[in-house]
Amino acid sequence: MSTVTRKYKPYNRLKAYMVENNIRQRELAEILNLSVSNLNQKLNGTGGDFSASEIKAICQHFKISADRYFFYQ
Repeated sequence: MSTVTRKYKPYNRLKAYMVENNIRQRELAEILNLSVSNLNQKLNGTGGDFSASEIKAICQHFKISADRYFFYQ
């Protein structure tokens, strides 16, 4: 089994929020105008990071805090 190389920390809290609220990756990808593959890579930390405008769009759409889901230790 190969090791996954992560460029960023995975967004585990955001992924948990999505599961708890039955939000599919396809739905979030459509909101951000991304492919599901690109979104998946961002969520798992293996691709690019979320841009400030993407974070803002997610937070506004779902009425969540960026501090809680994107900027935590």
